[in-house]
Amino acid sequence: MTYEELRQEAAKYKDTMTDFERIKAYGRGQEVDRIPLTLSVGENQAGWYGYTMAQYRSSAQVQMDVDRRCMEDFGCGGMKARVLMYAPVLGKAFGSPYNSPEDGGEYITGHLVQDYSELDSLVFDPKTAPGLPEKIRIAREIVAETEGKCRVTCSVVGPMTGAIALREPAQLMRDLKKNKDNVHKLLDLAVKSQLCWLAYVLEEFGTVGLTIFDPASSCSMIGKEAFREFSRPHMEELLAGIRKLYGRIPSIGIMGKTQDIWEDLAEMGFPSFLVDGGVDLAALKAAVGDRMGISGNVPPVDVMLKGSIDDVIEAVKQSLIRGSDSPCGYTLSIGGPLPKGVPKENMEAYVYAARRYGRGARKGQLCRGLREEGLV
Repeated sequence: MTYEELRQEAAKYKDTMTDFERIKAYGRGQEVDRIPLTLSVGENQAGWYGYTMAQYRSSAQVQMDVDRRCMEDFGCGGMKARVLMYAPVLGKAFGSPYNSPEDGGEYITGHLVQDYSELDSLVFDPKTAPGLPEKIRIAREIVAETEGKCRVTCSVVGPMTGAIALREPAQLMRDLKKNKDNVHKLLDLAVKSQLCWLAYVLEEFGTVGLTIFDPASSCSMIGKEAFREFSRPHMEELLAGIRKLYGRIPSIGIMGKTQDIWEDLAEMGFPSFLVDGGVDLAALKAAVGDRMGISGNVPPVDVMLKGSIDDVIEAVKQSLIRGSDSPCGYTLSIGGPLPKGVPKENMEAYVYAARRYGRGARKGQLCRGLREEGLV
């Protein structure tokens, strides 16, 4: 399909519900106009509209302009105030050296914890930590500019991902076998920092949209035994703290191999689980779909970045066929952060395919669009 053909076809499929109406009705088990989806647009896509990533990170006006233009171009999404915590952000907040390229993502240039004797001297104060007051300031400005009509979204890192923000990953992997007590201390520090951040966000904005990202807890990184010995107990501490603050447990996203810990995640009570493009949604649905919602999993690199319009459409079809009848619900999503350089027409193809093949969505049932198109 050419881009002009995509635009002509997309004009035939329009949303008839707002995002809020759709999510509310879908959660009640009612049929909705199309499958719920996430756009995953952020600083990596600032270039679509002529901005650098550094301009996006530092300006409320740029973030709002990107959101407005995405809504115009894709016909969905919404204005958001983002107070997101990723591993480089946490490392920077503790005082690790970092780099912030003009048109690239921030990254840590040196890990702070070289010796575990340093742990007791580390201080995390979100009101003064490098980078965090700026995030709050920008979010406040967006909330004020929109008269509170935007959605405030907050993500935090899971314990293991927080740990690798502070200690070099290869060293930490060795410590899992040879220095277990200190690993637990580091994980405890990571949990306390995230709860401190969430308490500050709650103080500033009230209840917000929450997600935990913990790619370092995947079996690609540490394996199921290490997950159960290290990640799970500290994740449960994090969840208990979040429940105390917000009265609920957030969704979780873990990229990489996760099949061996699906049961653990379901047992911990996560309401929804985002997986990457390598996960079989049908297997995930069969294993835990009756206990938590699932989300995914159009491949961000192989399809969204490197694929054609037709590749994107086919990937959406397959995700819907495999996942859209999950008993506790399904959200179409890109299986990981959307990389810099994704062609804008591929995002248009993603939304078009969701509207066409995901139309008539109902929790626990394959989308009516799949049936009417003869795909199932």
